Amino acid sequence: MKALACRDSIALLDAYVDGELSGEAASRMFRHVSGCRNCSELVDERKFIKNRVRASVSSTFTPARLICNVHDALRKMADRINRYSPRIFPQEGNDDSTN
Repeated sequence: MKALACRDSIALLDAYVDGELSGEAASRMFRHVSGCRNCSELVDERKFIKNRVRASVSSTFTPARLICNVHDALRKMADRINRYSPRIFPQEGNDDSTN
């Protein structure tokens, strides 16, 4: 089995960090990163960035008004769909939902 070159591993870097590689691709990437200092540092940097983004997003405040607006828009969308397809989103108290 041919070892990965750095240019090949860089192309797979984000998928590797995100855990999206499976089987042989993940194994080859792991072996390359384990033996290549430059690619190992790139993996560490990507993991750091990913964790920082995740931390900043999880601590973001969502205004209550925005949540209400989204819920209202979803409700209106469901109402429009119900007009055309009542069996997809049965309305409360609608006996037709059991047919």
